[in-house]
Amino acid sequence: MKNYLDYFLEQRMNSADGEEIKGALEAISIEEKKCLELFKIQISHCQQQLALIGERITAGWHTHELMVKKRAFEEQEYVLNVAAQIQQCSYETKGIQKLLYFEKNESSKERIAVEASVMMYEWCEDLYQLTGKQYQDMAKKLLSPSDLVKTRVARKKLGDFYEENKPVLSKVRHNVGAHRDHDFLN
Repeated sequence: MKNYLDYFLEQRMNSADGEEIKGALEAISIEEKKCLELFKIQISHCQQQLALIGERITAGWHTHELMVKKRAFEEQEYVLNVAAQIQQCSYETKGIQKLLYFEKNESSKERIAVEASVMMYEWCEDLYQLTGKQYQDMAKKLLSPSDLVKTRVARKKLGDFYEENKPVLSKVRHNVGAHRDHDFLN
């Protein structure tokens, strides 16, 4: 049953404001899709370089220099994968937002809300894991102290949100049997 707020939001989404929001979401989604394609190229390049380095090590090339390069490409691939996962989360969120904002059918809205719940559970859990110790160790080397603090605060907020909402999100997730792979390219 709709309440006053539901009617207000529905009117707003059917007005020029709604068209502006829809256009903005579509434009952002296009840009985010381009970013995701660039991440694929960058991650694939790292993987190609790692394969080449592996072949050279196997062939008996000077291993110290190759091991240094290998480590650098492994770290670069990891950071790119985390960034790509975050970008993918943003991209998927925009898609869900657009569907929720403009869907007219109530049962379809309910299904979209279930998908949003599953997505929140999965992304919270995945991003919290991806930004764990390995990420934090690399971030110490790459970020300024103030940026490092920002990433830690963001991770803490994500963890707090996840713990607070985990029971409800988990129940929805388990009822639909969802699971997400941690490798961006898969």
